[in-house]
Amino acid sequence: MTSFTGFVNTAGLTITNSASGGGRFFGTAFNGSLIQVGPSVSFNNWGGATGSAVFGSGSQTQATTNTGDNAGIGTYSSGYKLLLPQTYVSGASMSGTSTYTGATFASLGMTVGTYNWSWGSGANAGTAQLTISAVPEPSTYALAAIATGVMAYLARRRKARTA
Repeated sequence: MTSFTGFVNTAGLTITNSASGGGRFFGTAFNGSLIQVGPSVSFNNWGGATGSAVFGSGSQTQATTNTGDNAGIGTYSSGYKLLLPQTYVSGASMSGTSTYTGATFASLGMTVGTYNWSWGSGANAGTAQLTISAVPEPSTYALAAIATGVMAYLARRRKARTA
């Protein structure tokens, strides 16, 4: 699942182009990586951000389910861009999620890490952060619980032998 929340101060950014399209997906586009959380919509690409490198290498994978607002972030060979609906008002609150059922970070081509972007200065400053973090599967928790139980048993047994 991917999710976002927050707002964008567009004062330190510049519209580089407008387009229509989308669907909620993660993948590569234009020699970089792109995550777009939003259904097909008319959007503006806002350039002027500096920051992190490519955050994935997978082919474009459509999300299974979606909720919330439309937004995206992309790392392109031509620079970093935020994708916002053409109707977005600077500073407006937004949030959204996309779920990729049956997918893993590996199958999506996501690279685990924290990626940061910034733009503008002073009152026109803005930042964005993307965190891709592995969430352990339930079986990992079960294995950890079993291992902890075995270690506690062995420690108790060793203590009983020395007593």
